[in-house]
Amino acid sequence: MSTGSMILQIPLSLLRFSSRYSFHTSRQRSVVQAMKYRTTKRDPRLIRQALDAREVPVIRVPQAMARKMDAALAVRQAKDEEKLQKRMFNRSLPLVISCKRTEFNYRPGERVMDYKDKFKDPKLKLATRAWANPKSKGDWIVVHPFGDNPAFKNCDLDPVPGFEKFDLHQNVRDAIQDMDYTVCTNIQNEAIPMLMQGDNVLMAAETGSGKTLAYLIPLINKLVLTLEEEAASPTFDRSHIPLNSPRAVILVPSRELAQQVFDEVVKLIAYSPVNAQVLIGGERTQVKLWRPELNTVDVLVATPGVLAKLLSNKIWSFKMAQTIVVDEADSLLDDSFSGVVKKILQRTSIQSAAPGQEDTKNEYTTGCQLVLAGATLPRSLDSILDGIVNRQNLTRVTTRHLHRVSPHIKQTFHRVLKSQKSSLILELVRESLRRGDTLMIFCHDAATCDWLTMFLDQEGIEGVTNLNGQMTQRLRRGRFDAFKNGSVRVLVCTDIVSRGLDTTFVNHVVNYDFPSVISDYIHRCGRTGRVGTLCEKSRVTSYIAYPQEVFVMHKIEQAIRDSREYDNVNANVSRLINAKIHGLKPEDVLDN
Repeated sequence: MSTGSMILQIPLSLLRFSSRYSFHTSRQRSVVQAMKYRTTKRDPRLIRQALDAREVPVIRVPQAMARKMDAALAVRQAKDEEKLQKRMFNRSLPLVISCKRTEFNYRPGERVMDYKDKFKDPKLKLATRAWANPKSKGDWIVVHPFGDNPAFKNCDLDPVPGFEKFDLHQNVRDAIQDMDYTVCTNIQNEAIPMLMQGDNVLMAAETGSGKTLAYLIPLINKLVLTLEEEAASPTFDRSHIPLNSPRAVILVPSRELAQQVFDEVVKLIAYSPVNAQVLIGGERTQVKLWRPELNTVDVLVATPGVLAKLLSNKIWSFKMAQTIVVDEADSLLDDSFSGVVKKILQRTSIQSAAPGQEDTKNEYTTGCQLVLAGATLPRSLDSILDGIVNRQNLTRVTTRHLHRVSPHIKQTFHRVLKSQKSSLILELVRESLRRGDTLMIFCHDAATCDWLTMFLDQEGIEGVTNLNGQMTQRLRRGRFDAFKNGSVRVLVCTDIVSRGLDTTFVNHVVNYDFPSVISDYIHRCGRTGRVGTLCEKSRVTSYIAYPQEVFVMHKIEQAIRDSREYDNVNANVSRLINAKIHGLKPEDVLDN
């Protein structure tokens, strides 16, 4: 035997497959051809004689070639095994993700490694990985519903599912009963006891999970008890309370949300001697400064801009403030709002401990209770709160489903070109209206919002209106109410409508312009599939046309396939704009 070779003993029954391999000498080829001829003829006598005499031909193959053959065989066997397992894996479970390219379909339990991981299996890729190339137009993926509304997860195990479990005043109980709320959501079960203790609370839960009621019930209950104690005191005179000095202040980012929260407050104080007022900007602000109204107010719901002006002019005061709520805190503490909100909060004395837990060594242990509520929890929130409240005295209440995909909403993503979007949205709106849907269509800016509204109207779509932050208060007034009462079935809007508004009647959300940050996508999806929704089937349709949108789509698909939270949920729009001006990548900003 020559150096560098080895002997392979190949049974005759396998020689018919020997044509896959090449041999160096003509003698070897002739032997193989002869044996193939004999086996092809299937002569039982020759085969039996060969086996009895142990006639095994000897073929000399270089070691390097043998190792290559073994490696190729191992790869082939692994592929066959993988295909078999994939065919047999969870065939009883429905698809969570279905794709135009079926090799990217996904069922529960499968896991795809991070697409940035250099050690990943090259076969495990994201379906949207190729979407950065415009040639991928026409591709799509669908995320099917794979669970119930997480706001009520495990609530059926609670022996007392309703609000009877809380030590509430009877007037508040009667109001809740009139509102037909019978079961508490997860965030209500966890946040209400903390708020009733008087803790400073940061609560975050998925959109449409009942956060507004979670902070309003303890707030109203506290005021009712306070007013009862004051009424029982023979020396107290309510007429001596300073005017325009609310005991509770609720800050919200938009006028429509302010009106909605105020309406909920009115329902909760129906049986109580609590007064409430709403204060919004955009109209008659100068009149409020020149000829201010002076009233005894217990609850004030306001937008930050107009409230800051009236506070600086000493028309309103926080002398009597006991509780201050920052609703949609992720938006109000963004760079675009945080300056105004911080000035408002600095006019209050935020308590450093809950009542009964005061530090006797600290003279600043009493003050105003702070409540922060939102559907997302930015990573930079801690640094924003520095100087406002001691983070050690801030109780965090979050749900398990925070920053995760909504499992009860069907979500469809289309890779399109910019020039295709107008024809696609027209076809989609017509089809949805034929099904009887109520639609919200989101755009990036007011100009696109106005253009799309006119385009749909010119194409014969009836019942279309728009709503954006560039409109005057006179134009905005009543538009959302018309959409809410069914007079209008298609609302084209910007992200000003994506936060907090009660849209239980909406069953189809369309992202005409896909959001550039995940927090905006979370809030937009939350306009449908909410607690108390009137729609049996909720869905979201998104058109993706630009590289930044593909970047966000990568994160969404990755989180769904890995069954984990979204990465780097941050809504700091100002920082994104500054990053674009200075030529930075979005991930360089969002990761901070």
